Amino acid sequence: MEVLELVFTTPENKTKTITIEAPVANVSEATVRAAMEQMIASDVYRDADSPIQAIKAARYVSRTVTPII
Repeated sequence: MEVLELVFTTPENKTKTITIEAPVANVSEATVRAAMEQMIASDVYRDADSPIQAIKAARYVSRTVTPII
């Protein structure tokens, strides 16, 4: 299973991660950066009066599950 993690910082210098399941593969940096900037500008992602403020990172994360039983 692969997800796309969008990582932001808040005014308190804390990290906030938004995870997107089943993302499109090979999205360009420019596309991701533009989407993240739009998310910041919309001010829609606010948790306890702590909005996302700046882009910190974006990354694909893969997880492998191997059943034992």
